[in-house]
Amino acid sequence: MFRFAEHVDFECSLESVVDYQEKRLQDISKGTVLNDTQAIKQFLLDNDCFWANKIKRPSVDRKKPPKYQEDRPL
Repeated sequence: MFRFAEHVDFECSLESVVDYQEKRLQDISKGTVLNDTQAIKQFLLDNDCFWANKIKRPSVDRKKPPKYQEDRPL
């Protein structure tokens, strides 16, 4: 949370949250940014921030297992 607070210069807006998400996506995995975003969103909601529900969570790619083929050996 401190890294987020420093990034937004302790004054938060929707644009600064989106900017923070984009910069963090370049450094860390989507799953971690997803968790960070949820924590930021919960923090803002706990502090009566009316626009916190407008924050979009990054989509996480979910890999499907390979399809079973009968002619393929196990």
